[in-house]
Amino acid sequence: MTNPVSSLSPFTTVAIELLHLDKTSMDWWADLVHEYRQSLGLASNIHEVRHFVFTRMTLEDSLVYIAADEQEPMGFIQLYPSFSTAQLESMWYLHDIYVRPTHRQKGVAKLLLARAIDFARERGDCAICIPVQPNNQEAISLCQAAGFHIDSTMTHYSLSLI
Repeated sequence: MTNPVSSLSPFTTVAIELLHLDKTSMDWWADLVHEYRQSLGLASNIHEVRHFVFTRMTLEDSLVYIAADEQEPMGFIQLYPSFSTAQLESMWYLHDIYVRPTHRQKGVAKLLLARAIDFARERGDCAICIPVQPNNQEAISLCQAAGFHIDSTMTHYSLSLI
């Protein structure tokens, strides 16, 4: 069976190209992840970020798209595969979406999210789940505009192990 994370071809739109992550775009992704972590107020060591990116690529355990305009990375989206035992189907967790400040309000996040949704639909997956901080109104608006809703049937808990 082909690994769905590594079997995508590039998807192109007007002015913005969405690139499926490969070894040539790994440096772009590392730089974006480094900026993303800094934007969250986290200490970010570029060497640790590069190790994380290399590990994700080696294990092929996540799906990453990078939005680029004229060879400049603008942002990325990262999803992790999961499963729903109740529905007996595959699903995805969208854990990271980031757009550089200079490229915000240009539809980049909307385009990245739309590509992720299209990918999951094309595969026949049952859902995409997105954890969103309750005070992140931009992310909430993006999710709602794309058709996402708050799951009132579940309360999600988290346990930090580090």
